[in-house]
This record gives sequence, C-alpha cells and structure tokens, in this order.
Amino acid sequence: MGICINTNTTALNCIRFMSRNTNNLRRSIERLSSGLRINKAADDASGMHIADSLRSQRMGYGQAIKNANDAISIAQIADGALQESVAIIDTIKTKCIQASSDSQTSKNRKIIQKDISALLDEFDMIAETTSFNGQKLLSGNFINKSFQVGANSGETLKISINSAESNKIGHVNTQYITPEGEGILLLDFDDGSGNQIKIESLLAYDNDVDHGIGKIADKINRRYEAMQIKAFAEVSLTHFISEGKTEEDFSINGIKIGSLTIEKNDSHGALAKAINDRTSEHGVRAISNINGSLTFESVDDRAISIKNGGDVFQKKELSTVGRLRIISRNDGRILNLNDPPLIQTTSEPLIYVERDGPINIDPELSLGDPDDKHMSQAVVKIAENYVEGEDELVFKNIGNITGSWDKGSGRLTFTGVDTVANYEAALRSVCFDNKNKSVDFQSSLNRKIAFTVTDNNREIVNKDLENDGKLTSPTAYRNIEIMERYASYENAYKLPEDYASILDVYQTSNNYYLRGELTNGDSYVAKFDSSWKQIWPASSNTPSSPSITGTVTNWFFFNDDLYAIGISAGKTFIEKHNDSDGTQAWRHEYTGNITGVKFNGTDMYLVGDDGANSFAAQIDTTTTNQWLSNITGNITDLIISGTSVHVIGDVGADSFVETLNENSGATNYRSNITGTMNDYEIIGSTLYAVGRDGTDAFIERFDSGASTWRQAPDSDTVGGNSVANRISTSGGNVYVRGSFNGTVDFDPGIDDPSTDDGDPFTTSDIENLNELTAITSPDYFTWVFKNDGDYVDAYYSAYNNSPTGTTLRTINAISDNISLPTLVTDPDHYRYRLSDFSGSHTFTPGIDDVVDETIDSNGANDIYLSKQTNDGEYEWINHIGGTGIDSISLITLDRDSFTDLSGDEDGSLFILGSFNDTVDFDPSNGVAELTNTDGNGCFFVAQYSQPYLEYLSDPVPISSNKGGKSYVWYTVSEKELSKLNDLNVSTFPDAQLSMEIADQSLIELDRIRSNIGSVHNQLESTISNLSNSMVNIARSESTIRDVDFVSESTILSKIQIYMQTGTFALSQANSYAKNALSLIEAI
Repeated sequence: MGICINTNTTALNCIRFMSRNTNNLRRSIERLSSGLRINKAADDASGMHIADSLRSQRMGYGQAIKNANDAISIAQIADGALQESVAIIDTIKTKCIQASSDSQTSKNRKIIQKDISALLDEFDMIAETTSFNGQKLLSGNFINKSFQVGANSGETLKISINSAESNKIGHVNTQYITPEGEGILLLDFDDGSGNQIKIESLLAYDNDVDHGIGKIADKINRRYEAMQIKAFAEVSLTHFISEGKTEEDFSINGIKIGSLTIEKNDSHGALAKAINDRTSEHGVRAISNINGSLTFESVDDRAISIKNGGDVFQKKELSTVGRLRIISRNDGRILNLNDPPLIQTTSEPLIYVERDGPINIDPELSLGDPDDKHMSQAVVKIAENYVEGEDELVFKNIGNITGSWDKGSGRLTFTGVDTVANYEAALRSVCFDNKNKSVDFQSSLNRKIAFTVTDNNREIVNKDLENDGKLTSPTAYRNIEIMERYASYENAYKLPEDYASILDVYQTSNNYYLRGELTNGDSYVAKFDSSWKQIWPASSNTPSSPSITGTVTNWFFFNDDLYAIGISAGKTFIEKHNDSDGTQAWRHEYTGNITGVKFNGTDMYLVGDDGANSFAAQIDTTTTNQWLSNITGNITDLIISGTSVHVIGDVGADSFVETLNENSGATNYRSNITGTMNDYEIIGSTLYAVGRDGTDAFIERFDSGASTWRQAPDSDTVGGNSVANRISTSGGNVYVRGSFNGTVDFDPGIDDPSTDDGDPFTTSDIENLNELTAITSPDYFTWVFKNDGDYVDAYYSAYNNSPTGTTLRTINAISDNISLPTLVTDPDHYRYRLSDFSGSHTFTPGIDDVVDETIDSNGANDIYLSKQTNDGEYEWINHIGGTGIDSISLITLDRDSFTDLSGDEDGSLFILGSFNDTVDFDPSNGVAELTNTDGNGCFFVAQYSQPYLEYLSDPVPISSNKGGKSYVWYTVSEKELSKLNDLNVSTFPDAQLSMEIADQSLIELDRIRSNIGSVHNQLESTISNLSNSMVNIARSESTIRDVDFVSESTILSKIQIYMQTGTFALSQANSYAKNALSLIEAI
C-alpha cells in the first residue's frame, strides 16, 4: 500500500476506537461507582420506566402496611373495650338471676336495680370514651370507615363497629297471646326464615294442669333453637271483694270452698286463707293487694274458674285461661289460624234508576288471598231492604264455579273449588235488577249488597262482631242508591219561563206532581199524567194556576187532594188544592209553626207552637170550618178518642194530658202530672200515667183530670233508682213494666205485713220480699195494682221461686256482655221461667198436670220451662233433657219483643241453647229427640207454643270445628321492643325479661367483637401479603436497575486493556509520517 502524509487513516481509526473506549470506560466507572445499571434514561429507557413503576408500587405497599397496622390498632382498642363491656353484662345477668327469685323482697330488688343501674352507667361510659385519634369507636358513628390497603385506588378495606351503648343493644320483642276461653289453642309461628311451625294444646276449666296454658308454653320453649322464641304463661285475675257471704257452693276450679262470711276488701284475710288452704287441690293462690282487691294466681298455670261467690264477688262468676307472654329475639311472628281472603269493593255507591235493566254491581271488585290460591265458596246477599219477588241478582257461572239464587232470602251462593282469579271474575259479573218495571216502583229504599268469601284450606277465624262474635268469613259491602225515574226529567222537560226550579216530585199510581219555586219567590205545583203530559196548569208557558203565595215547606195528599204547608209573611199556612184542576179550595194561616198533622175521617187536626206556647186546631176539610185552642206547654202527641181530643205534652220536667171537646176545641179538663210520663192508657175519662219522677218510678190515675191515686216505690236506698216504661190494664188489674238499679222497695206500704201467709205471690205482702235488688244493671220489674190503687204484687227476673231440691240455679245471661232475665211476661201477663237443674227434683204440678212429679236429670244438667199465673201459681212445667249438658238462654224480654221475634201475633217464646248427646225436646211422646255426635255442642232454637216445644232448626255447630276439635279465638298484642337500658328487675316477670335482655346483649356484643376479630385477622393477612409483594417487587426492580459488579468489573478491565493497546496503536500510526520523512532525507 502507499504511504500518505496528508491523511493518516490509521491514526484516525485509532482515535475513533479510543474515543469509544473512553465512553465505555466512563459508563463502566459510573455504574460501578453508583451501583446502578441505569443512571439516566439513556442508559435503558424502557428499563427505567419499568423500574420506576415497580418502585412506586413498592412504596405504596409500604404505606398500605402502615395503614393496615393503624386499623389493627383500632380493632385491638375496640375489642379490649368490648371485653370489659362483656364482663359488665355478665355481672348484670348474675344480678338478674339473683332478682328472679320470690325470696327477694321489693326492697331487695330495688337495691339490685340500683347496682344494675350503676353498672349500666359504666357500660355506657366505656362506649362513650373508647376512641382512636379523636374518633369514637363504640358510639355507633364508626361505620363504613375505609382503609387503603393497596398501591392502587380502590384497594380499600371497610371497617364498621356497631354501637355498644345500652340503648342500642339487647333488642328483645314481647307480645301477648290472649285466648278468649276454652278450646284448642292453635298457633302458627314464623321462625323468621319463612318456615312455619304449628303448636296446639287444649285449654279447659277442668282443674287439669295438662289443660292449662302452661302446657302450650312448654311446647313453644321446646322449639327454642328453631324459633328463638320463649313463652311464659301468666294466669291470674284481680277482683274487688265486697262485704257479705259466699254461697254454699262457692268453689275454685270445681273444689268446693263453701259459705264464708267476708269483710269488705277481705280485711281479716278470711277469704284468702280459705282459698290458700286448698291451693294444693285447685292450684290457685290468693294474694291481698294494697287497694283492697285480691289477686288470684295459678301456681302451675292451670285455668282459674271461680263460681258462686255470691255478694262477695258481686254475684259474678270469674274465669280466665290466662295468657302467653312471647319473648322473641328475631323477626318471628304469630300467625292466625289462617290468613283470610282479602276482598275490597268500590266505596262510592252505585246508582240504579228505577225500571232500568240489570246493572253490574262492582266490576272493579278486587279479591286476593295471601296464603291460598283457591277458594271454595262466595256469597252475595242483598243485606238491607231486600224486596222478595222484585229484587234479583243476575250472575255468570265461571270455570268450576256455579251460582244458586235463593229469592226467599235474597242470597246468591257460588260454590265449587276454583282459583281466586275465577272467583273474582264471578263476583264482578253479579248484577242487580228490579223486575218491577211498572210506573209505581214498589220500593225506593237503598239496597246494601254484601260480598262474603271463604278460602279453601280451613275455617276462617275473623271475628265478626255483627254476628254475635261467631266465626265467619270476611265480608265487604257496596251500597246501591235507588234513583227514582223522575229525577232525570228536570232537564228533559221544558218548564214554563216563570218556573225557577223543581224542589220535589210526588208520584201516585197514575200521576206525577211537581213542586218548586217561581221566579218571583212564590211556589207552584203542577200535575202530569204517567207519560209526563201536563194536566194543570193548562198552559205550559205560564204558571197561571195554581201558584201558592209563600214558600212551601211540606206537601202531602189525602183523599186525592193536595195539601201544602209553608211560610208566608212570618206566618205558617196550610191550603188545600182540588186535584181536578189544581185550584185552591181554602187556606188558613197561623201564628207559629205547624209541627204535626193527623186525620180523622174528613177532619184534619194540627198541632204547633209559637215559641212560647202551643196550639191545637181542627179543620173540616170539606167545609173549611175550624177551631183553634191555645195550649200551655209543649205538645208531643194528639189522640182522638170518641168525642174527645187528648193533647199530650210536657211543661219543663213535668207532663200533662189536656182533653178538648172535639166539636168546639174547648178544654174539658187537664191532667197535670208531676214527673216525666213514659206511657199512658186512656179509658173513657180515666187516665193511667207511668214514668219517672226524680229517681222513682210512678203510676198515677186521673178521673176527669183529677188525680185519684198515685203510687211510687221507695228508692231511698243508696244506689236505688227506678223508671216505669209500660202500662197496661187487664182483668181489673193495672200492670206496670220498668227497670231499676240497686235496691228498691216496690211496696207502697198499703198492705199489712202481719197477714203474711208465706206465699209471696198473693195479695198479702211480705215487706222484705218487695225490697228487690237488681242483679244486672238494669234489671226488670213488673208492678201490679188494682184499679183502685191497692198494691198487689211486684216481681222481677231474678226472683227464684224454685221447686224443692238442691243445686238448682237460674241462668241469668247469654254472655258476660248482654244481661237477660230468665223471667218474662207475655201480653196477657203470664210469667214464664227458664232454669236448669241437676239431680232429682219434685215439681208441682209436673208434666201433664201430674201432682208432685219427680224428674231426674240423669246426672247432667236438664232444663225446665214453667208457666205461672198472675198470683204466682204454677200452671204447667215442661222438661227438656237428655244425657248431655244443656246450656240454655232465653231470648225474649218483654211484650214488645214477642211479635218481633216470633213473626206472628201469638206471643211465642223462643229458647236458644246448646246440647250434647241425645236430648228429648218434646215433653210428651219423644218425637223430637235430637242427637249431636261431634261432642262439641250444637246450638238449638226451640219455640214454645203451648203446651209443647216445637223444634225449629237443624243443629248448628257452636264453633269452628276441625276433626272434632273446637278452636278458640285469640288476640295478639303489638310487639313491645325492650333494650338493655330498659332493664328492670322490680318484679319477677321483669327480672325474667331482663335475663333475656342480658343474654341478647351478650349475643350482640359478641357479634360486634366477632366482626372486629374477623377484620383484625383480615388485616394481618393483608399485611403479610403486602410485605411479600413488596419484597418481590423490590427484587424485580433491583434486577432491572442495579449493576452487576462482576460483569461490570470484567467490562472495565477489558476497556482498560483496550485503552492501553489503543494508545500503543496510535503511537505506531503516527510513526508512518516519520518513516516518510526518513525517505526524503535519504534522497
């Protein structure tokens, strides 16, 4: 190759390589001195990005570990505080157990309560003061607190610590189940998880512990684990004790205590002692109270029945099966025997225009059932104002449902098991129709339609108070307003121009009459035929005749003539219009208001008042002759008798009867009566009046206005009062019916008590037998006098003139709420007595007039019905009996009830009762033997029609029966929530409840601690994971960022050699020019 001097390429290459080695040497020395492989972005751009990301993640994990350690500190602080709270609750529970003993007095329990209150204060102090970094941990505010436990957003952990204050824990619900009496108590419980648990037990007044309410409490408590429900039986009743004697048959739970003489409030303790001495037999303990009452408490939760307590118990029979106190810690609830169907009708009334066709009653009716998809029966009934032969319910059969219309009762019955939806459609299809399409609409009274439904699975246990408390199905109603056809004609018929309005329409068989106002303020009447063609006034353009001066307030028709009453210029007028042309026949005006109108033949009688006094007037409707008589006082009635007109009224608190001459209106005489007259009887010129004066009933006779005699009982006894309500005369006697309270002496003192012959029903009087004391409030009496005022007799429902024998009693009431006497009097004043008896009794006369007939009840209660004459003699006895127990109540009360109840005029007696087994209802030939086989008692209705009893109806079950069992209705109270701060140990039941609250508080505190412990463990796991991740991330970052000293030292040594050899090479390259110079020098 040639030698060049200007360009030394070899030297330049040496310089280039030496420069690269210098850079590599610098980089290697930098890495070795810093320990990092990447000191700037140029070293490794992507590696630096990755390493920086890893470093950020590692640093985030480090802070997350610190946060998690803070959360652990919070959990440890809260858990430590709760541990102390648990220790306090343990102490509180111990004290509750201490108080749950009747060995503790009320004073001791107060001391225990004071200790518990102090412990609760300390308990709340812990909850209020436990904190971390200024934040309260146990007050209920430390909820949903977030802690960042990761390197990225969203990597958080939430901590909630519920309140540990005494008013926020220990939640226990209390409810009371109260059965109404004997029967099978069936309870359905929901355990809070949707599972139903059924528990049932028999309750009975038979002195049997197994038939007490404690038995069902035991059954509930055995299911505690499943339901978290505890039951406590409470059987007690409290009653005030009066001074007097108990009856010989006084008993507790059938255990005879006997006759006792007792001080008021049992101040000497004789009653309590007598009862407590027999506690081992009847299971009842008597406890005296500060207020003077006695509490009767069952020691073993059996039922309590107290009978024949006499005056000491105010003649009341007391009983209770007790109640259950249910304590639950979850959402368990007591269900009814069956949830009834839900039915709802439209609240607005339906309008039916007379003579229209069928109209749908309620197309919007809704029907549902919360626990049954099917129904078995529905009834639609015209419940009010049904008109047989006219009204009809039209319906459709849907699915399996068929309808049956009973026109006799106005009842449509759907039967057949089908879906709720189909029953809803069937009920919606029902239409109302009135088949009378004639002009004379027979009944314009509004109707009331009742919809009653029954579901498919069992009897409904809704309590229908309108049905005497019997079990029935739910019912909804819709009202139908009957709109008379004329109501739509005001707009359809063009009125004359002077007609301002239509105020009233009157309809006869062939005509319509309109009444209204004219534009000038006067009134008019108009007559139309059945097709609404105007008859009078003759012109339809003007109201020429008849117009009526003044404002008509009332109008009526008599003998086909129109009468109008109204007001004109401050006076009251009455005028007559001829029906032929509407012209006015006559008009009379009076000062004051007309308050009443009566007709007698062609005569019209008016009564009214002018604000101060009253008037009576007579008008001959054919001649317009009249008379007017001013009357002092307020007129309440007017009676026309023979040639006299009797005006009845009152003046203040007193009454009067003023007799006027029928022809002239002049006063013949006036009978002034002291007191309020309730009833009267007028015979010729004789007036009998009965009523009340102050607190006393009275009877007074007037002859031609003069008082002949007056009698009143003595009601001076404290609490005694009486009132006479009815009077009648028969067979020379005067009979007064009324009511009274307390003790009343009905003997006016006319008869000599020394003539006592031992018979309380003869005219000779026994003073003390006529001091009658009411058993019920009020009680009823019948008071008998001769026409001359001589006292004959007084008797009432509770007076017991019984046949000889023992254990005979009189039934006084159908229920505790309705007191009915067992002695009634018919319109002829015969008395009928209904009683029951057990054992053998001699009746005189007996059946079929047998003298001294002995009748045996065959070991069970039988019934006898007797008839007595006015003098108290038995006329006959009828016996109703069999092998079972007959519970009898008498419905009829007084003379007004006979026709209403029997539906005829013969004064029939109706008997309502129940029976078991076989009972002979016919006292003569046994054709009316009825048998009840289900063992639960059947109702019967018997009608007395002398001389035998007629059986009227098939036996009806007394109550809802399933499989021969009679279920008892019960009520359930609303839940009462108790918490730890409500804890109270002042009584034994309260201490028992407090134990439950303490247990529940421990459960809730442990639940809070458990949650805290779970969070603590979670945090520790989180820290461990974060630490491990942080190490691995640091290792990954080091791999990328840190220098490998071995490798880098090797590189450095290599570079240093390169640098030395490069220097040598450069020196050799520079020697080329020197060699060229040598050649030149050689030339």
